[in-house]
Amino acid sequence: MIDIALPKGNERELVGMAERLGHDGLVLLYPYRKDVAPLRTRIVSLQRTSRPVLHLGLSCRQDQLKDARQKADILFGDPAQGARLLIEAKGCDAVYGLPYHARNDGIYHRAGGLDHVMAKAAAKGGTLICIGLAPLVSTSSPASLLARLRQNVMLCRKYKASYAVASFASAPYLLRGRAELAAFASVLGGDGAAVRALAGKLSENSRLKHRITDGVYSKP
Repeated sequence: MIDIALPKGNERELVGMAERLGHDGLVLLYPYRKDVAPLRTRIVSLQRTSRPVLHLGLSCRQDQLKDARQKADILFGDPAQGARLLIEAKGCDAVYGLPYHARNDGIYHRAGGLDHVMAKAAAKGGTLICIGLAPLVSTSSPASLLARLRQNVMLCRKYKASYAVASFASAPYLLRGRAELAAFASVLGGDGAAVRALAGKLSENSRLKHRITDGVYSKP
């Protein structure tokens, strides 16, 4: 499987832990920047001594997506911006952090940051709804957050939107193995597809990057 980490100058430690956990790949997710050459250089250097395949991810606002498209392997919507705009935006591969930017819970429903309109839009546009385990581990209100996440998964399943679970770890000890993430998906009411969805999106992006015209592709 492929996991997601948010480095804070500790890329080598994160990659080392991912390798020990047996991950096939790791997305190193950074805030958007115009010059990604230093990030690419760092990733290439790490890849020389690492078994997991490393991918560059950028977290972007809607107005940054076009510029970032050719710079990263996968683009995530900046969770601080309105989720609906990002889900409907062309070029946004995935969104994450939805429950953390939602209003207070209502009496009869949870404010998980995702509703039926957004779930339908995600299904139509192929936007991946990502759910992180590390934030749940570190929150002071795990029961409330878990209920929000379960509601989001229910909406994804009902409206056939793709969703993925990943660590979203900023420290090596917060990375989790495949079995733990699969169990997390099960607790949320999901299934094993949730731990494979990210790999599918990266494979799709790689194929599209090398498309010359319909049915014709250059070598990766």
